[in-house]
Amino acid sequence: MNNFDNLDLNSLIDIEIISKTQKQICNLLDFSIATTTFDGNLVDEVVNCISFCKLIQSSSKGKVLCKKSKSNFNNKVFKSRQCGLYDCHMGLKNFTTPIIANDLFLGSVIIGQFLIDDEEFKNKEFDIKKISKKFDISESKLKDSISEIPIIRRECLSKIEGASYLLSNYFSEKSIKCITTKKLLYQTEEASRFENEAKKFQLKTLEAQINPHFLFNTLNSIARMALFEDSPNTEEMIYCLSDLLRYNIKQSEEFPTIYDELKNIERYLFIQGIRYKDRLSYNIEVSDEILDFRIPSMILQPIVENSIIHGIEPKTSGGNVSIIGEVDNENIKITIKDSGIGISIEKLSTLLCNDKFSSNSLGTKSSHNRLISYFGSNYGLKISSTKNIETVVEIKFPCFKELSF
Repeated sequence: MNNFDNLDLNSLIDIEIISKTQKQICNLLDFSIATTTFDGNLVDEVVNCISFCKLIQSSSKGKVLCKKSKSNFNNKVFKSRQCGLYDCHMGLKNFTTPIIANDLFLGSVIIGQFLIDDEEFKNKEFDIKKISKKFDISESKLKDSISEIPIIRRECLSKIEGASYLLSNYFSEKSIKCITTKKLLYQTEEASRFENEAKKFQLKTLEAQINPHFLFNTLNSIARMALFEDSPNTEEMIYCLSDLLRYNIKQSEEFPTIYDELKNIERYLFIQGIRYKDRLSYNIEVSDEILDFRIPSMILQPIVENSIIHGIEPKTSGGNVSIIGEVDNENIKITIKDSGIGISIEKLSTLLCNDKFSSNSLGTKSSHNRLISYFGSNYGLKISSTKNIETVVEIKFPCFKELSF
């Protein structure tokens, strides 16, 4: 079966992972957090749901209207592909961020059930009698629950926004890994059937339970065939691909060493170097003293990918990608520079802005927001570009070898 368009979060990410991750973020924020599928259904229960919302949802009418609100949030972020602050049917604020994997809209992360301390809040009144009659809830319970609704300053929204991006991007990355594995296994199956129908690989079990060992063993077999056929470049490329996939699929360490991340980047660049031939060159100049420090996983790869796909590939003459790493005042600074077509001033001004959202900037924005979420606003990405000359991305995060946060 080759229908990857019908995939949803429930089939891509274990519900326990979603539940655990939501609770971890909730402990930091102390706001309500929910993850929904594309049609607005909850993947798991709402974490830290406030008493007012529990009361409203205790009535059948309220439950339907609350689900409709989540569906409306999803419809808006699906159409815009942007995060947004939306009101539910009771007028409470909810920050909603889409979960997108391989251009598929899978659902959204909703952080909310709060009011903002501004002019709108000062003029807002809850008609307790009307609400009580509509949902058949006692006025005294409603009055008590309304007094407990969180009220935040507008400047605090950036904290909620950062957490929302962190969650949605984490779920997106998990989904992408799963989709990639499913597709690779499917393609391997089809190639095997085409080559020799009599030697079918029994993948029915694999379709139900993905087994990466099958993929790696197959790639290693192809590499050995390349060796026998005296194709050393093909052999090395396949081994690099196998190691690259193994690292990406098996990566469970949230903060690997810089050495491990760079080895993975080297494999990726080697494969791309063979693909683009003399149109792509690259060099890595990283101080030995930073190799044992740690870095959030998969921060570098999306930026290097963007350098090649959006910088070097469109340029007829090709170009070079440089990676430079050093210690800078107790921080790590990694610079990724490409001599590609550059980025226009208009697009450059929106790349890291949270009110813009596009598939081209998703990886860059994810890396930037994850660094801010982990380490604070003094860290993240800084991007500069000169049209048709170069693009420079500086990545800054603190030096650390042991986790203390």
